[in-house]
Amino acid sequence: ALISAIPIPNPALKRNKILLEGDVPTPINPPAGCPFATRCIYATKLCHEEKPQLEDVGDGHFVSCHIYGGKKQEMAKQMEQAGITPPGRESLI
Repeated sequence: ALISAIPIPNPALKRNKILLEGDVPTPINPPAGCPFATRCIYATKLCHEEKPQLEDVGDGHFVSCHIYGGKKQEMAKQMEQAGITPPGRESLI
């Protein structure tokens, strides 16, 4: 969604904006689990229950997401059971 909000310097070109759905969690009483679970289309039960740890994925890049972090196999299984096609499926297996 953030990338789609970047303006294109050519007014003749248009970009499809991605609008996030779901509720933004309250900072006063944040839910358990991932802070993006209420807005992520790939969120599973694990996302709502357990906060993902920040993990180094190489080249100075870090990720805090169960889908791309150390729980790839568990997430792939949950997503398959829920009928969700994960992003970049080949990176989950």
